[in-house]
Amino acid sequence: LAVANLCRLVSNAVGVIVLPRVAVHQGEPAAQRAVIRRWLGVAGVLVAGIIVVLQVAVEPVIRIAFGEEFVGAVECARWLIVADGLFAMRKVLIAVLQGQGRGNLASWTELALLPLLVAGIVVASIFSSLVGVGVALTAAALVSCAVLGLFVARVPSVSVSS
Repeated sequence: LAVANLCRLVSNAVGVIVLPRVAVHQGEPAAQRAVIRRWLGVAGVLVAGIIVVLQVAVEPVIRIAFGEEFVGAVECARWLIVADGLFAMRKVLIAVLQGQGRGNLASWTELALLPLLVAGIVVASIFSSLVGVGVALTAAALVSCAVLGLFVARVPSVSVSS
């Protein structure tokens, strides 16, 4: 469980740093973009590194820890590792939007994607496919990251108080 949550630990740490750093640069779009690029890059490299290490380690770990009868769980575990990494990046993207004062976009995105996630899990359940659940989680996380990434890429309009 601890190893499976490494990506989440990284995203929590980066999110705690990113939100205030982005917020501090309100009204300074160039500085804010630099902070966003830097920390999304750091998070991306860390999460990708963890995913690669876990993908390599998952099969031998399952074989050693649970025996040959559980080797069938490797494929599902691989999907869950990728999903966890994407959900971790999603959390960092949400922190960026919150730092920009646009957290509502993240909330609406998550709400809009909930039916996709539920539908994927229901379909996987109908086919009794644990791998299908992993695929559904990965797909929902990927779409979430893509949509949130588009929102982050869109430069927010700077409001001027009168």
